[in-house]
Amino acid sequence: MKKDLLVTLANYNYLNQAKQLFSSVYHNAGWKGDYMLLSHEIPDEELKWFESHGILVKICESLRLDGVDYYYNPVVLDKFYLFTPEFQKWSNIIFLDCDIIVRGPLEKLTKVKKFAAVADLYSKKLKTQFFDAEKKIFNGKTYDTNVTAFNSGVFSLRTEIIKENTFDELVNIFNTNREDFQFLDQATLNLYFYKKWEHLPYIYNVFMACHETGLPKIFKCLVMHFITAPGQSKLWEEENPYFNEWIGNLEKADDFDADKVLTIKQWSELKITLNNRILKRLIYRSTHSMANDIYYFFKSRWQTFRHFLSWAPERFAGFMGRIIRKLSPALYRKLKRKN
Repeated sequence: MKKDLLVTLANYNYLNQAKQLFSSVYHNAGWKGDYMLLSHEIPDEELKWFESHGILVKICESLRLDGVDYYYNPVVLDKFYLFTPEFQKWSNIIFLDCDIIVRGPLEKLTKVKKFAAVADLYSKKLKTQFFDAEKKIFNGKTYDTNVTAFNSGVFSLRTEIIKENTFDELVNIFNTNREDFQFLDQATLNLYFYKKWEHLPYIYNVFMACHETGLPKIFKCLVMHFITAPGQSKLWEEENPYFNEWIGNLEKADDFDADKVLTIKQWSELKITLNNRILKRLIYRSTHSMANDIYYFFKSRWQTFRHFLSWAPERFAGFMGRIIRKLSPALYRKLKRKN
C-alpha cells in the first residue's frame, strides 16, 4: 500500500470512461500513489481488467432509496464511502469524476490540509445547489446560501478529517434533504463542508461545457472536466473536439501498470499561478473581452516605446553635451557654434 490514493467511480455503462481516466493519470500525471475504482453494480468479469492492472476495487452497496426518483444518477453517492474509516489507511485521497482528462501532475493536490475543491463555474453560489433557491435551513441549521459553492467532480482530502460517523452524517444529510437537492452528492458535501473547504486553483477542474470548440493551445491546464451541456457532444463521442485525445488515452490503457511509475516533470508554483490566472480570466470573461485586454496591453507598451524613441536621442545628446562641456569647454563652444 502506498501513501496516497486516487479514486474514480463507475457503473457498467462507464467502464471505458474509467479506463481512459486512469490511463490519462498514469501517462500524463506520473501518479505515485495507489489507484482505486468504486464499483457500482459492475459484473465481476468486467472488474478483472482493473484488478489485473493493479487498480484496487471497492464494491459499493447502493445508497439509493427504493421507490425514489432522482434528478441525477444516484451512483454519484458512492463518493460518500471515501469518508469511512477504512480509507484512513492512506494519508491523502484525490477523487476525480470519470468524465475527465488529466493532462499533467497532480502531486500538489496531496498537500491539502483538510478538504479542498474548485469553485463551481455554473453553480457559483450555494443556493443553486437546491431546487428552492430561497431555502436556507437544512437539518435545523441556517446557512448563508450566497457563499461560493464547490464542484464535487474533483476534490482532495487529508484522511485525518474522517471520523467514525462522517459517512453516516453525509448519508443523513442527503436522505433528510434529498427532495431539495438538485445536485445530489455536491449539495450534500457543500453543506457538510460549509465554510470549511480550501479553494484549489481552477486548472485542476476546468469545466469544458462552455468550450465546445476547444481551448486555445496557449492555455494550459491539468484537469479538464467535461460537463455536457444540452445540445453538446459528450467527450467520448466523435463530434467532441477532444475525442481524439480521449480515445488515444483509452487505447493506451492496456499499457497501464500501477507498479511502474512514469517520470513526469512537476509544475512549478509559478507555472501553476500564471496558468490559473489566465484560465480564470478565460473562463469568467468572454474571448472578446480577453482579446481586448491583450490588445490594450500591447498597445500601451508600444506607446511607451514610441515615447521613449521620441525623447531618447534628445536626452542622450544633452547628456553627452554636459560631459563634453566639462571635459573640454573649447570643444563644447565649437560644437555649439556649428549648431
